[in-house]
Amino acid sequence: YLVLANAGSHEAMNRLIALAPGLYREPELAEILPKFLPESGTSPELLLLAKIFVLKGRYEEARKLYQRHLALQPADPTALRNLAEIDFEDQRFEEARDLYVRLQHLDP
Repeated sequence: YLVLANAGSHEAMNRLIALAPGLYREPELAEILPKFLPESGTSPELLLLAKIFVLKGRYEEARKLYQRHLALQPADPTALRNLAEIDFEDQRFEEARDLYVRLQHLDP
């Protein structure tokens, strides 16, 4: 699927997203995903790329993707939690706390 996705196949990319949990360590996947990101807005590819960036320790890039997603879907609990964890890991404790408070208000 990586070869087909690299050639621009959206069907192959959709299959990769479905298989994603086992593919986070594929270095090629992080290179291919940006080709499928919309210029604005959010997408499953954007969230998958954010997860890959976290696993690679590329927190600032992941933070930007989660912020972009949350600008359009501010009540996404998974994205809120993931961004809070990034901020906590990056010792941005006030930002992490604020995100956890937002998350708690969504599901008390």
